[in-house]
Amino acid sequence: MAEQKSTTDLVNMLEGFTKIQSKEIASKYLGNSIRVSGAVYEIDDRRVLSRFFTFKTVYSVCISSSIDNRLVFLSFSEKWENRINILRKGDKISVIGKISDISSNGVSLRDCRII
Repeated sequence: MAEQKSTTDLVNMLEGFTKIQSKEIASKYLGNSIRVSGAVYEIDDRRVLSRFFTFKTVYSVCISSSIDNRLVFLSFSEKWENRINILRKGDKISVIGKISDISSNGVSLRDCRII
């Protein structure tokens, strides 16, 4: 796992930079694993076309980070359906995922798993 930074650290490092500059700064963190914990804010699902031209369901969970109260956007594969479907707003969860985006709006993680 990469050096652990809070979601605030990741977002704050982009402060004062343009979007183009921010993409370059954030690029060295993309794909790194990070652990986050927080309260479930919202859950949704969507159908996406896979690289094999079949549809799969991806679950999106938005949590409010327990470290700094920032929103963190989490993406889970179909295999997490049973665990995701029992979560309610306000439930506390801990997750490990790979950083897929960092912007002034927050941090997004992919390939998440609940720990």
